[in-house]
Amino acid sequence: MRRVVYSYKNNLLSVTKLWLSWPKHIHHFTTTKDPLSLSNPDQAGNQLGYYELQEKESIQIRYMVDSYIPNKSHSLTNEEKTFYLRSTELVPITNDIKELAQSLVKDTTSIYKQAYILFEHLVLQYSYLYPPKERGALSFLRDKKGDCGEFSFLYSALCRSLGIPCRTMIGCWAVGSMQAHVWNEVFIEGKGWLPVDCSMANVQKKKPWQFVISSLRTLQWKKYFGETEGQRIVFSVDTEIPLTPIYPSASSEILKNYPKYAVILGGKPLVWGYETFHDTAPFMQPAYIKFHEENLTHNSFKSTIQAFWLNPYFGRWTVYETGWQRFLYILKHISGFLAVIMIGLHTLFPNDIFLIIQQLSLILLSLSFVLRKERIVLFGILTTIFLLFTIRLIV
Repeated sequence: MRRVVYSYKNNLLSVTKLWLSWPKHIHHFTTTKDPLSLSNPDQAGNQLGYYELQEKESIQIRYMVDSYIPNKSHSLTNEEKTFYLRSTELVPITNDIKELAQSLVKDTTSIYKQAYILFEHLVLQYSYLYPPKERGALSFLRDKKGDCGEFSFLYSALCRSLGIPCRTMIGCWAVGSMQAHVWNEVFIEGKGWLPVDCSMANVQKKKPWQFVISSLRTLQWKKYFGETEGQRIVFSVDTEIPLTPIYPSASSEILKNYPKYAVILGGKPLVWGYETFHDTAPFMQPAYIKFHEENLTHNSFKSTIQAFWLNPYFGRWTVYETGWQRFLYILKHISGFLAVIMIGLHTLFPNDIFLIIQQLSLILLSLSFVLRKERIVLFGILTTIFLLFTIRLIV
């Protein structure tokens, strides 16, 4: 069980409109302000809460939620299958994508094996890059560099081009603040929705040391097809989500004066916070916003960019672990901090007391990693080494 705290503060001029992906399957929900409206669930099950925030007004919601578990439903309705095979602006099914997918799977008839072949291709032939220059499957196909979102968009497009239902999961890691992440689920008859994380597999394959001291558990790269580490939270499902009530986009004549502030989505510029992506939110992680046009003056627009650092376009969130995992998380950080202090003190003022405390801190630090199931083999070895050294030091 995880505790999630989400907040958004309007740091700009006039009213900011906020569409927030409403959490599902939660416990102990509290909010400082109820939404003005709550939409009906869309085809992917997304439900949006709508707010209008005055200058300096803020909201905060808190809730408890279990970590992400894939939906094991073994069947899809015809409507659901059609929905998860559709072509969209971020996940287009073009001739190039169809030809690539066909060339990779060749004569393979197993849907499961086809989905794995596509996963392996992205892991081995593409590179992780954050932030990407553009967003969308086609730019990733061209540049072969992108972040977790781009890996997921192209994987969805490749699967859908072969008639394999696939969707993008928009969420975050279930530990820490603002740890956004995106991955896929692919539907296999008889198995249900299987998690697929091409970007994490890519990082674990090509940069295996990147998460060594992280609070995230990691898997051997091939296991990211069909498994997860159990440390994720879902905000919304799939891309290009209709907004209710309708989003009042700013005039295109006005927005064309701000090209350097636009992000490129699906090959087209979008000034985030002032317009929609083909009448939709490109994704909800977990929010989409509409600033007042009053902020589009030169000086005010600069303040829009500055306000981003105070309050990102998606709002702010923190995920707290609970129980035993929370205790180990705190123990790991305290022992790590103490070890660094003792190393510094022992370097400046050589003393066996500092050295013993340093070693005990390192034992607790590495043991915390093991008990949290983070790089168990590596930190198991380090725990043993630190323990033996400490015993020898004391004896």
